[in-house]
This record gives sequence, C-alpha cells and structure tokens, in this order.
Amino acid sequence: MGGTNAIVTSAIKDLNLAIGSGNPFEGRASVRESDIWGAGCPDLESLNAHATTAVWEAIHQAGTGRCPTRSIALLAEAGMGKSHAIGRIRHQLQASEKALFVYINAQQFTDSNVIRQQLLYAIADSLRYTGSQGVMQWQELALFLVNQALVLSQTQAAGFVAKKLVKKLNDQTLAKHQSWVNQVLEILFKSQPDIENPDLIRAVVWTLCNAQAPFARYWLAGRNLAKWKLEDLGLPDRSNEHRESLAWEITSQLLQLLLSYRPVVLC
Repeated sequence: MGGTNAIVTSAIKDLNLAIGSGNPFEGRASVRESDIWGAGCPDLESLNAHATTAVWEAIHQAGTGRCPTRSIALLAEAGMGKSHAIGRIRHQLQASEKALFVYINAQQFTDSNVIRQQLLYAIADSLRYTGSQGVMQWQELALFLVNQALVLSQTQAAGFVAKKLVKKLNDQTLAKHQSWVNQVLEILFKSQPDIENPDLIRAVVWTLCNAQAPFARYWLAGRNLAKWKLEDLGLPDRSNEHRESLAWEITSQLLQLLLSYRPVVLC
C-alpha cells in the first residue's frame, strides 16, 4: 500500500479463481425455508445487519419487560436478503437461548375459510424443530413446565437437563410414562388451579416422550386423534367442535404459554 487511504484491487481473473476454488454460496442463489431451519446455511453478517440488529434489540426489550410486544417490517424487492436475515436470526437464536423461533410462510395460507387452522398448524410445526437445548422447541417448553413442578414439589433443587430427560423417558414403558405425566401435572394443577387449559399443558408435557410426541403435536395442532390414542394420552376428543374456533382458542392459549417461558420471535 502506498498510504493509509490507498485501495488495492484484485484482477478479475484472481477473483474468479478465488470464487471457483471455494464459493460458499454456490448453488444457493436464494435462501429457502429448508435453509432457514437447516444447518450450515452460509451467512454474510454485514448483509442487512441493521435489520437483524433491530430484531435483537426488540428481543432484549421483550426479555427485560421494557416492551413486551414489538412489530418490525422488513420491506425489500425479491432477492435483497429478507429470507437471509430471517435465517440468520433463526440460527443465532438457536445458539443464544434468548427466544423461541416461529417461521410462517404466508404462501401456505391458501384458504381464507381455514386461516386460523393453518396458523395454528404453522406454529405447531415450527416448534417441532430443534431449539437451543438440542431438543424440539416443544420439549424445551415441556421441560420448563416439568422444572416448575420440581420447584413446587421441593423434591429436587436442580432442574432436569433436556437431552438427559428425553433419553431417560425413551427407556420407559407407556404405563410408566402415563404415571409420570400424571404426577407432574398433579403438582402443577394443585399449585396453579387457575390454569385455563389443563389439556393443553398435558399435551405439551407428553412431547417429552418421543414415542408419543408425534401424537401430542398432532393434537396440539388442532387435528383429530384416534380414540385409543386419546385414551393413552388422557386427552379429550374435540372432533365435534368448530375447527376454526378451536384453532383460535388453542393458538391464543399456546402463545400465552410460550411467552411464560421465553420471548417468541414470529417471522
């Protein structure tokens, strides 16, 4: 360099050679939904950094109670990096344990007659992805409820670790699962008799048992389960209820429950 303000440029052939030898964005002209949830999506942190900084500030304010609810709109032409920014937020949240992440693709709302059902399903589907503790976000929420019961019962000072608890439950029978879930819920309900929807709490706790988690998640998404499985999980048959009203009821209660655990970033 000839001075502090001098700019050195590379020849085009050298740039092409560098890109050709190891281009991290090769085959990734755009960020897809699978990239947002998946691992290893390339990130250029300087791209739209002001947008992600604003989101992180909003998360901080929500976590401290200064501003519980914030809405931020990212407006840009196609290909300008909106999905890229969302993917960055998702992966940074997964590493930081600061908030839960929900991603909803507006293009999936194809029928205005069932829009509330579609919204609930999208939220439930997002929570099946791995969170900051190496388990499903559903299971993180369930662990929060279990640890609440531990504190209330005063039987154990330290809380469970998510992965260890899930692994421990994997080695047990359905009968033992049923007994354990009932014990946890009895403690919670005795101390919190004002819980609005005990069936919702029961279904969330069931997600900790991997063998039953798909059924619990299906019920939480407002879908119908076979009667024999409802009996296994101790959940009510709500097939006769109005699906849109039921979906909105579960969505509202679920969001309240999620927020009692951590802030929720809904993209």
